[in-house]
Amino acid sequence: MIFFYICFWFGKILGYIPLSILFPTKVLGKENLPVNKNVIVACNHLSWVDIPILWFKIPGFRRFLAKKEVGKWYSKIFVATTGTIFINREGSDIKAIKHCIAVLKKGQSLNVFPEGTRNKVDTNLQPIQSGISMLVIKGNATVVPIIIKDKAKLFKRTIVQIGKPLDFSHLDGKFNKANSNLVVEQLTQAMLDTKNL
Repeated sequence: MIFFYICFWFGKILGYIPLSILFPTKVLGKENLPVNKNVIVACNHLSWVDIPILWFKIPGFRRFLAKKEVGKWYSKIFVATTGTIFINREGSDIKAIKHCIAVLKKGQSLNVFPEGTRNKVDTNLQPIQSGISMLVIKGNATVVPIIIKDKAKLFKRTIVQIGKPLDFSHLDGKFNKANSNLVVEQLTQAMLDTKNL
């Protein structure tokens, strides 16, 4: 944990200024990020730049949940030092899910792209994948919806909106179809509401 924390902040210090120059970013709603709580940041996904935006521009230390393809040899060491958890999107990767839940139960936080893949067509929100509901319920985490308004472009300002946090503690850690659907529905609506702010 300490190793990941140091690497995360070291990378953040090194990357903040270059990102600010190449992809200037304005973040709105920072007051909506809970302090001293484990959270799942649920963000839409428009380009690879979304990753450093979440890392360098959104306050706090969070590990990433990423598709296993990101962990190829040329990037594996880099992303692994930040505590990135890799998941196989083909089928149910129970091992990765359990790892995420364990991380959340330890009080740590995660960055997740709940659509499951990048939207390469437009900025509309794609369907939220049900897998995030297990992390939310079993990890007992507060969910913070974040919307990147437009695909990041060189030297053009990107607007990022942080929405109101969602608390599902009333579900008492009970994961079932009804509760899973509830999480997906409420998160979808929260992300749509955040997009319209």
